[in-house]
Amino acid sequence: MLNPRFHSGFIIGSHMSTEFRMPLLDKTVYTVFGVALLLVSVYHESLNPYLNFNSELILQGQYWRAFTGHMAHLNLKHGLMNVLGFWTCCYFFNDVYKLRHFFVWWLVGTPLLSA
Repeated sequence: MLNPRFHSGFIIGSHMSTEFRMPLLDKTVYTVFGVALLLVSVYHESLNPYLNFNSELILQGQYWRAFTGHMAHLNLKHGLMNVLGFWTCCYFFNDVYKLRHFFVWWLVGTPLLSA
């Protein structure tokens, strides 16, 4: 008899844990990242001019814009929704959301998305 791989909308496998065991460093970094994203959302009107993606300014040496451009369009509701979604994914998929994977995706993925 076949065992179902789907349960309540989630894929269940031998690699997945039913317990939440995220390392303290991961929790701390994800919390700080989420709070920073919320602060950017609260002060979006004054910060967006310094964070938005602008290829001409990037070529003039403002390289941070390649990484912060995806956060510059936020307002408070959008930022709160994104942070809560991010934290939810970190909670439910803690075997996938490892800290090193997060930084690789953020450092490599955001400039590629902006290119």
